[in-house]
Amino acid sequence: MTMKASKLSLKNLSKIKTATEKYRLVNTKEEIVFPQLQEGKQALFGKIDADVIIFGGAAGAGKTRALLTDFVRQEYIDNPDYRAVMFRRTYPEFTQAGGLVDESRKIYYPIKGTFIEKPSLEWRFPSGARVSFRHLQHEKTVHIYQGSQITRIGFDELTHFTQEQFFYLLSRNRSVSGIKPAVRATCNPDADSWVASFISWWINPKDGYAIEERSGIVRYFIRQGDTVYWADNKQELIDKFSLKDKLFEMIPNDIQKKFLLNEEISIKPEDLIKSFTFIPATIFDNRELIKVNPTYLANLYSLHQVERERLLRGNWKIKYEAGTVFDRTWFEILDKVPDDWKLIGKVRFWDLAATAKENAENYHCYTSGTLVYKYQRIKNTLPDLTEIKEFAYVIADNICEQKKVGEVELMLKNTAELDGKTVAVRWEQEGGSSGKFVENTITNVIKENHPNHDVKAIVPQGDKLTRALPVATAASRGQIFILRDGTWNTRFLNACQGFDGSKKTPPTNDIVDSLSGAFYSLENEFQEHERIISTIVTSAPVNRFRSGFRG
Repeated sequence: MTMKASKLSLKNLSKIKTATEKYRLVNTKEEIVFPQLQEGKQALFGKIDADVIIFGGAAGAGKTRALLTDFVRQEYIDNPDYRAVMFRRTYPEFTQAGGLVDESRKIYYPIKGTFIEKPSLEWRFPSGARVSFRHLQHEKTVHIYQGSQITRIGFDELTHFTQEQFFYLLSRNRSVSGIKPAVRATCNPDADSWVASFISWWINPKDGYAIEERSGIVRYFIRQGDTVYWADNKQELIDKFSLKDKLFEMIPNDIQKKFLLNEEISIKPEDLIKSFTFIPATIFDNRELIKVNPTYLANLYSLHQVERERLLRGNWKIKYEAGTVFDRTWFEILDKVPDDWKLIGKVRFWDLAATAKENAENYHCYTSGTLVYKYQRIKNTLPDLTEIKEFAYVIADNICEQKKVGEVELMLKNTAELDGKTVAVRWEQEGGSSGKFVENTITNVIKENHPNHDVKAIVPQGDKLTRALPVATAASRGQIFILRDGTWNTRFLNACQGFDGSKKTPPTNDIVDSLSGAFYSLENEFQEHERIISTIVTSAPVNRFRSGFRG
């Protein structure tokens, strides 16, 4: 059970007050200007006295800076017994560019903080106060804090943590420093996270946006088992759950009366209840950022529509579903590529769908290969005749078939012959020795007749949804086109429309995976804006899938 500062014994309070005053008495020679929270939502975050506060719900709101600033109020770091810990899910999130370490240096060095990197990340202040950075990569990592007393706990990006991690550390939020223990957290929206349910009272269930009138309103909760119960005041919970009786049950019978009558302890039923509020904020609540970096707004606006709703507008309901990752109307159908588009590169990417062993056991596996051409085109011309250029991608073909062992390699070889040697061939690299075997097999088969053919496997970049988002975003901006062909266009568009990143009936994911891979390869390997790939000249049969291309 967490003891509040006001419930500490007078003896302890006196001791803490004396230690803090003693430190201040000998450290008043140099005036230190402490950081202040920005007016508006950030200031509200620092003003409300609740046990737990979640701040944010969109990108660019100044969440991390507000969290760092809130943890180093003068009354905190002048206290020798102050111990605070900020958590991220993984260690690299602290040290990445613009992360907690970088931001904390800007705030903590001017107030005489000393940064310690080993054995762990920690800020130490002249009084002896400490602010530490720790990660909780694994679910059970929380148990190393068993027995800890953490005055102030911070979670940066709370949706990355599990509900059990959060509530376990809430039990470690205690202190005899004289400072009231508290938990502060930041986050961005995630409709599937436990946080979305936890803050649902503050969110409009119809449109997913925060209800501004409820911003900062404090409510109260208790947790029994895995269920959180809410009320507008403590008395509701005390009466509903008979917390007076629960309190008696918690204390051994032989010391109940003595314990409860002790004025210095003065434990009450309301001490079993936690106070909480949610303060939503967006980039428009962070005037300092807009003033210094107004183009960041454009960065958020250019995101995929689902991420834009989340990170720009703070939508807690929107999520990736069929029809939200891709919309078939985003793909313009071309009869031929415009003559003034400059060719940059060509890739056919194969999603092999399964290992050879899995293919042998499961005839429902599909192998999908998507051929994509990358162009540079003039988007518009300014009054001074300056040309604004952008990349455009034309999906020229998709093959998607069920093949048995041995047939896949032959299909890849024949397709490479038809595409021509200037079309790079890529596929997803499988792990382990089997992946190397597949790579060698495909490479040898395709290079049998064309030793110089550009052929290689690509290491996968995240899960299916993560891989699909870049090309989906480009499609939403009108940069992805499809060459008209009645034999595969409808099947391809149906797959894109039905994709949501989850396990689907084949061949939906197979087709989208091959598109994602082709786009990734073109984005990362074919970047030269002005280079023009020569027109294909080959004695091989003309690929019917290239019939709409000029030249």
